[in-house]
Formats: sequence, C-alpha cells, structure tokens
Amino acid sequence: MFDLQIAWRQVSTLSKNHLHRQIISLKSKFCNFLCVSCHIAQILLSDNAYKR
Repeated sequence: MFDLQIAWRQVSTLSKNHLHRQIISLKSKFCNFLCVSCHIAQILLSDNAYKR
C-alpha cells in the first residue's frame, strides 16, 4: 500500500534541499557582487588619491 507519510517526507526533504541550494547560490552571488563593488570602490579611491 502507498504510504502518504513517506511520500510527504520525501517531497519535503527534496524541497528543503532545493531551497538550501538556492540560498547557497544566492549567497555566493551576493558575495561576488560585494567583492566586485568593493574592488571598484578601491579603484575609484586610488584614482582620486592619484589625482591629488
């Protein structure tokens, strides 16, 4: 007989794993964005320092 609880458990663990992966990828994208913007800010600051 098909057990609904087992099926529900499998679905919920699958969706949790999927959400976890999405969160991880979002975090890495955000970190990359921060890294790039920080780098750009450093370049701009060094450019301003050279102009003085």
